[in-house]
Amino acid sequence: MQRLLVVRHEEAHPARSGDDAIRTLTSRGRQRMHKLARSLVEHLTTLDHIWTSPLVRAVQTAEILQSAFDIHTPVSADPMILQPSTAVDLRKLVETSGTAAIIGHEPTVSTFTSHLTHKHSVSPAFQTGQAVLLRLDGTSYTVEGVFRGSDTIAI
Repeated sequence: MQRLLVVRHEEAHPARSGDDAIRTLTSRGRQRMHKLARSLVEHLTTLDHIWTSPLVRAVQTAEILQSAFDIHTPVSADPMILQPSTAVDLRKLVETSGTAAIIGHEPTVSTFTSHLTHKHSVSPAFQTGQAVLLRLDGTSYTVEGVFRGSDTIAI
């Protein structure tokens, strides 16, 4: 059974000098992601690979998950994750990775999750630091759990 964790990065500092790409996680965002990572380890005992947007806040989010799951392979940063129109390509990317996580931004994570679950939209949109655990059933994914911080929103 293939599982996929789709995560929106945690809370980041506002953009300074207009460069959105270098925004870092806030202290609160880091703390909340550590809580989420611990919760996710309880529900998803293994994670084979992490794909992330190359933006700093997403990479930092990925590194926290990498540490929590004790993954020794490098996180893969891919600029394709930044584009909401790449849902089909993203699916090809993650389906070659065993149990994987993908960390990105809105609206990409909602669009991608909608594509995988064959729903027109994920409502409401992902909040910062929210994760959706998906399970591959045949040709489409079903939602196995929704997580935010140390809370399980739905299973």
